[in-house]
Amino acid sequence: MNRYNGRPALHAFGVKGAPTKEPESEAETALLLQAMISSEHPGIDFVIGDYNTSAGVDLLVEKLDKGIRTEKWAELVSSLENLFAWEHPPLGIHIVVCYTLGRVKEHQKFTDGTEARLVTKTPGRYALIVGEETIDVYVLREILEQASRREADDTRLARTV
Repeated sequence: MNRYNGRPALHAFGVKGAPTKEPESEAETALLLQAMISSEHPGIDFVIGDYNTSAGVDLLVEKLDKGIRTEKWAELVSSLENLFAWEHPPLGIHIVVCYTLGRVKEHQKFTDGTEARLVTKTPGRYALIVGEETIDVYVLREILEQASRREADDTRLARTV
């Protein structure tokens, strides 16, 4: 109980049903992700189709890609650095959802020696370039922080009008 109480509080403005503490595990990251989807958070542009932690890749997600519904494989990790610590090849992963980046460098190697390069797209959204493949990375903490900054800006603007 003391360890739980000592964990940082989660700040998820506008997200209904979110956990109260920052995620520290895959399951807690999944709970936050589902709360963001249920709250129609603008930073998440897919829905969960299937969740299975014993089938290799954690999620099958449904996403609109140029107006066409597609299914993609997604991996859940509390911190992106965990993805590089597992004996889990990147082959077949289309999306990674994490709470934080952790201590990931721009150039990183998977345990099998496969090299990856992390590229920033927008706040909270990255691309992990692995050979000829691109894996979309959603960093939930940064997405929530960006939404919180926008909300604060909107509130300040409303007060000045």
